Amino acid sequence: MTGAQAPVSIAGCNPGDVAVGGGFQNTAPGQNIDASQPVFTGTGPATGWQVSSGAPATAFAICATP
Repeated sequence: MTGAQAPVSIAGCNPGDVAVGGGFQNTAPGQNIDASQPVFTGTGPATGWQVSSGAPATAFAICATP
């Protein structure tokens, strides 16, 4: 799954799927990434991936059906 290009981008999995990994594409060379991490809903498994940056970036989530 792919998130929108933005300073904070979130890629969510389809309902019922879990995120088993993720990453990002930084569209501004030389720009630091502040965070690249899973997204959790409550205490359950990860449901997506989030990236935070000072410039637009795109988050990617690797999702699987449990």
